[in-house]
Amino acid sequence: MAGQDGSDRLDRSLFPLLQAIRSRGKLTAAAEEVGVPYRRAWQRIRAWEGELGAALVRKERGRGTTLTAVGERLLELHARTSALLDPHLQRAASEVGQELQALLAGGGSGLSMVASHDLALNKLIDYLHTHSGVTLEVRFAGSLQGLTALSRGDCDLAGFHLPEGELGASIAGTFRPWIDPSAHRLVHFVTRNQGLIVARGNPLELGEVADIARRGARFINRQSGSGTRLALDHMLARDGVERDRLTGYHVEEYTHLAVAAAVAGGMADVGLGEEAAAGMLDLDFVPIYREVYYLAAPAAALEGGRFAELLAALRGEDFRALLHHLRGYDGSRAGAVEGVAEALGGEG
Repeated sequence: MAGQDGSDRLDRSLFPLLQAIRSRGKLTAAAEEVGVPYRRAWQRIRAWEGELGAALVRKERGRGTTLTAVGERLLELHARTSALLDPHLQRAASEVGQELQALLAGGGSGLSMVASHDLALNKLIDYLHTHSGVTLEVRFAGSLQGLTALSRGDCDLAGFHLPEGELGASIAGTFRPWIDPSAHRLVHFVTRNQGLIVARGNPLELGEVADIARRGARFINRQSGSGTRLALDHMLARDGVERDRLTGYHVEEYTHLAVAAAVAGGMADVGLGEEAAAGMLDLDFVPIYREVYYLAAPAAALEGGRFAELLAALRGEDFRALLHHLRGYDGSRAGAVEGVAEALGGEG
């Protein structure tokens, strides 16, 4: 937008300013936080208000500056589009960087992974890029797709997640045919919280999966073959809830952030996903179960080379410290190697 202060049409600095106003409650403090002079901040807001034909902020004597309903909605829409697009843009940039690094190094330094979506994987990719000679090339897919790709030899690692307790025991049989206990090992990556992602205040008072159908809540699902979708289907069957009783069961997203963004943008009332995704978009979270995210790999390959560097990184305190910023994550066992039977049950 060509505003009064000469800003570009897509003035991205408006959104940090609105966010700062929401959190600080004063325009002076918000302008200081984003590094913009007070007068210019005020001009920027007024220019956008003129373009949109609606007020974005309100100033009240003795109460500071707050966002109007339009300002709040604009910020929510920005959060949704960012959550949908940013992971893909970051992934594309990371893949280009990794390919260039591999070419410059003459190849041979990369590990390929087909993995279920996880917010900590981007941190691992970046950490390996800056602290080791190993690059990790990740293609996001469902947990089942990752394991089938590994079984075919199409990748070096598969990332999948399994709930703890009885829920995990009921799902393990779905994964077991694709992992050879004699040929594969499982590397513990993280433990994370999964549950219901809901609007602030949990207005529909959802406490468990069955409540989604009881309250007629609009649901946003993960794609078929994802570990989260498998867990949902098992919980519905356990509770005697028909899938079609969930309004939106067949509406799918491919990442936890996209599910959270649908809730933040008002397109759904609830989704099943990571606590960290809810936290990133300032949503509420109802914990349902804990789960372990595993990296499956050929047993023989773990003994040296690139895999040894990967394990060393996972076991280091520097990498584990990066996980402290993700709500609901625990990396204390990262890098521990388990047998297939130990993790999934059955004969080893």
